[in-house]
Amino acid sequence: MKSIYTHILNVLILSIGLTSCSSQKKLQTEVPFEIGTATVQEWMGGKEESGTGYLVSVSVLNITKDVRFQEMFYHGQVVQVTTESHGHGLMVKGNFTLAPQKPDIIMHADPRKEVGNQPPSMQKGYTKDLPFDLEPQEAVLSYMIKNRVKYVKISGMKEKAPLIYSTKPKN
Repeated sequence: MKSIYTHILNVLILSIGLTSCSSQKKLQTEVPFEIGTATVQEWMGGKEESGTGYLVSVSVLNITKDVRFQEMFYHGQVVQVTTESHGHGLMVKGNFTLAPQKPDIIMHADPRKEVGNQPPSMQKGYTKDLPFDLEPQEAVLSYMIKNRVKYVKISGMKEKAPLIYSTKPKN
């Protein structure tokens, strides 16, 4: 009787072990497209509350029709990408927004004087534990081909001059 329970336990442990391996994200070395230039550009809003962020752009050439780009991983964040037609290929872009500076909070014994305080907001798209170890000038791009999600590392991104948005004058 113990051998039946031992056998069932071994099968259960083996099945859990096999399914957990398939959830690991592995980087591809050969991809069905060619990665061209990759740039990162820091941007800053015109107001303190606007925040700052990074725009990561990757040129993709010789792409097959069955490839769909999904997400980009950079600086501890994951965002959905956008694609634009660009010459003979596509430009894949990920816009990573950093949390805006916290406004001053009024702390007072009279609660009526604290009415203007805003509650903290959760940062959209932030992930603490990325499945990849990335250097500062590296990103990972996920794409889907034949109903399978695959990942490719983008290294050696060129840094562009920061883009500083001005505030609009009040009329």
